Amino acid sequence: MLQYELLTTHPYHSTHEDLHYEVHVRHKAVSDEERTFRGQEIREELLARPHPCLRASLLSKKYGWGIHYDERGRIALYPMESDAYRRFVQAGAITTRVFALRSKRA
Repeated sequence: MLQYELLTTHPYHSTHEDLHYEVHVRHKAVSDEERTFRGQEIREELLARPHPCLRASLLSKKYGWGIHYDERGRIALYPMESDAYRRFVQAGAITTRVFALRSKRA
């Protein structure tokens, strides 16, 4: 899963929009040359359409990853059972806790 790869290898590097763009160009195998010449155009076209939030991602819904945004809106993943995640919760560093979206209605 591209989101997982990007967020675990570069925590707090990407915003939500950056992540969508990077996943899109990797999934579509956009060449470096095309990214150089059309990168901004591709990004604007992509972000002009609505995209689901990460609450709808399989990372949180199926695999149980906690998604944390820093004060600049950059994203990192934490396993919900990890010590780092527990420290966020205990220290009150998580100001808003939002659960992943359900796959089906109860």
